[in-house]
Amino acid sequence: MTCRDSWPVFGIFAAIIGVVASAAVITIFGITVVTPYMLTREFQPADCIVESVERLNTTRECKCNYEGGRCDVISSLCVVVSVRSFYNFETGFGILFASDRSLSFDHKCSYPTCWSYSDYNSTTKSYEISEELEDFLETYQPGANVSCFVDTTEQEPRRAIGIKHISKQDVFHSLVWPLSVFFLGILCATCSLTQLQCWEAKHHYRLLSVRRKPAKMNIYQNVQMNLEMSKTE
Repeated sequence: MTCRDSWPVFGIFAAIIGVVASAAVITIFGITVVTPYMLTREFQPADCIVESVERLNTTRECKCNYEGGRCDVISSLCVVVSVRSFYNFETGFGILFASDRSLSFDHKCSYPTCWSYSDYNSTTKSYEISEELEDFLETYQPGANVSCFVDTTEQEPRRAIGIKHISKQDVFHSLVWPLSVFFLGILCATCSLTQLQCWEAKHHYRLLSVRRKPAKMNIYQNVQMNLEMSKTE
């Protein structure tokens, strides 16, 4: 196989890598971008007043920053912020979540439990509150008047989020380019496979041609021998 004839093999290999990589990117974006957007696509801007902030102890399985992978965080902190929302001359009550991403990650706590601690000690099962959670608690204190986004599809309780990170444009850009690479990889693999089949058919034809040439030479030699024998007679 020459360099010219081997390009379909490399084309198929490159196409497979492109398809696998784009599929992985689509999966990641589906979890981190598409899911939060779908959960909060009906959330509209509103005003919220923080009614109360509860600090509950709960047990969650989270990723810990130590050798061993995963752990049970015993008596970890679960913050629940209750708000009164005002949207379209209507008043609603419900739980406020930190953002659209936090809602997709933890739908029970206002700030995800697994994001609320740092420097976890697996031996003593103790931890320190993260700086992000401290900022969240400082922003959403009881009586605070804050901007929010409320779920217009629900009546009571009406969920709300403090920050909306993801827009339609983010979803479009996170999917259109990986999908383009995905389908382009499939098209490239199909064309390369077709070219490889053509090369194999051509190579097979050449082998048959090479095998037929000695047979033709033997027939020619037999004819020559018969002519010489007829002449001698």
